[in-house]
Amino acid sequence: MNLETPLTPDFELPVDRERTRELREARDARAARRNPLMGARVLLVEDHPINQEIAREILTTSGAQVSIAGNGEEAVQAVLEASQPFDLVLMDIQMPVMDGYQATRLIREEPQGQTIPIIAMTANGIGDERERCLAAGMSDHLAKPIDLDELFEVIKRWLVPRVPRETLGFPIG
Repeated sequence: MNLETPLTPDFELPVDRERTRELREARDARAARRNPLMGARVLLVEDHPINQEIAREILTTSGAQVSIAGNGEEAVQAVLEASQPFDLVLMDIQMPVMDGYQATRLIREEPQGQTIPIIAMTANGIGDERERCLAAGMSDHLAKPIDLDELFEVIKRWLVPRVPRETLGFPIG
């Protein structure tokens, strides 16, 4: 036996590629249940800095990738310039520069904004406010202060479930 020659196995381990794929999908599904917004691209449109920080923390802790716009004009610009489309927009209504109603109308006029769920966040929870939001093109409505259970229920209603493998650190393919 020559000690300078490295030992190499003359066999390959059998790999069940289908089973490996199934195991990865099951792992991805478990991660999505633990983090309901895993990988979702969320645009938070809110003018109040403290509300921005609280919402960002809640959303990122649940797995979302959060971008922030401080007013409706910034929101329209963010949607139009996004390299990847947003999965959901949380839209404050009363903001400086451009309110949530006008921003939603402008977003809905653009091809990339026609199918994005836009959830209104208003300080006014009365019935006609909800109807006004829906008439402006918003998908749903949340009254402030935001109840977390209600927030996640509304998000689950509108967010198309997905778990990008690259977000979880798994190879794509």
